[in-house]
Amino acid sequence: MKKLVSIVMPVYNPGDYLRPCLDSLLSQTIKDFQIIAIDDMSTDSSFNTLKEYQRNDSRVMALRNPYRIGAARTRNIGIQLAEGKYLSVLDADDYFEPEYLERMLKPMERPEVDAVTCDFYVRDEAKYEEYELLLHPFIKSKMESDVLTNQSSGYFFQMFSENPFSKMWRLSYIRKQGIHFQDIRHSNDVFFGRVGLLSANRIVHVNCPLVHYRINTTHQISATRGKRPLYIFAALKRVYQYLIDTGSYNKYRQSFNNWAMNHLLTNISLAKEREKRIAIRYMRERGFKALSMDNLKRDDFFGLRMYYVWHDFYNKGVLNTSIHKYVYRDFFQLLKKHVGRRYALWGYGKLGRRFAKMAEEYKFPLVEIYDQDINKWNSSSVPPVKSFESRCNSVNAIIYTNARFKSEIEAVVNEVDADIELIDFSLYSEFKSGG
Repeated sequence: MKKLVSIVMPVYNPGDYLRPCLDSLLSQTIKDFQIIAIDDMSTDSSFNTLKEYQRNDSRVMALRNPYRIGAARTRNIGIQLAEGKYLSVLDADDYFEPEYLERMLKPMERPEVDAVTCDFYVRDEAKYEEYELLLHPFIKSKMESDVLTNQSSGYFFQMFSENPFSKMWRLSYIRKQGIHFQDIRHSNDVFFGRVGLLSANRIVHVNCPLVHYRINTTHQISATRGKRPLYIFAALKRVYQYLIDTGSYNKYRQSFNNWAMNHLLTNISLAKEREKRIAIRYMRERGFKALSMDNLKRDDFFGLRMYYVWHDFYNKGVLNTSIHKYVYRDFFQLLKKHVGRRYALWGYGKLGRRFAKMAEEYKFPLVEIYDQDINKWNSSSVPPVKSFESRCNSVNAIIYTNARFKSEIEAVVNEVDADIELIDFSLYSEFKSGG
């Protein structure tokens, strides 16, 4: 009998994470689904575990590749075998919230919807901590519950991640479009995840974290990115070619450039020195041109940070992973045009200290610095760190560097009914073009 949802799971040495993953699926509040679990020649006991679960629950299909073929081809085989009306893909070390299927299926029942996405948690196994991966508030404000892809914001690549685990697709749509996982060692989900949304008639976003994504596990595919840093270029090129073929490149040009530059920087930075040198030279000589990312200007990016990252990479072969000092310079020049403002800085963590240092270097006047925990900072900062409650009444503008604290800062300022303008430095750095 045909199932409502097919859940495709590639399995390769997940160790102790496999049982929690399977248990999270079998405890779903919706029961009408099948699990297509394909073991890719694991060297641990994973396949025996899969067979055990198959014996105990007919919804589990335990298969094994005759030899190791990689996660991408394994997922593609699972999609070919899928019998459900809808498709989900989950790695064997991640897990769903119990209501994942129920929450994702509700909007999928609308015939015009091809894909549903949700928020997710990142579970760091090395640090034993978990947090919700939040979009920048500016991007969140651009998202409605429904996003029509042919009318969607130019910020499309910043709205959605390409991971497959926080998505559900209409299976007939995936097959009709011929969307598949790219057969490369890592970054193989980039094409599937991106084009799987770009091609969709309508996407619905569920504004709730429903998946737990583990990072810093020893067997994780993404942990090998530094060994073959140019795999990400192969993935980006496939997505770029899709944009060209569909005539949508100009619409998403800035969004694509920011997204591509971020991926290149992350992957190549992880490489060892020899592989890093090879990747940098290839990108400068051939790669950027193949992505139409040679000879770019500021307005080819949303904000200044990624423009300067590209500029240093393309022109100098330098990977600058921190916010470029010129971003601060241009920001300060912009603020100095507003006569009568007296500025304070909110937050003195890593980003705040960097901002204060740059303000001093560029002779930008900060009247005060606020932090809720003043005890962890000594009086060596100029000006000294103090609480907002003990602020100087002449301050009429507060700059904050971390958008995560926007709501918290707004609440504190509004509580005292202060006539103070709040300025998000990260918004300027990441999303405002020009300078």
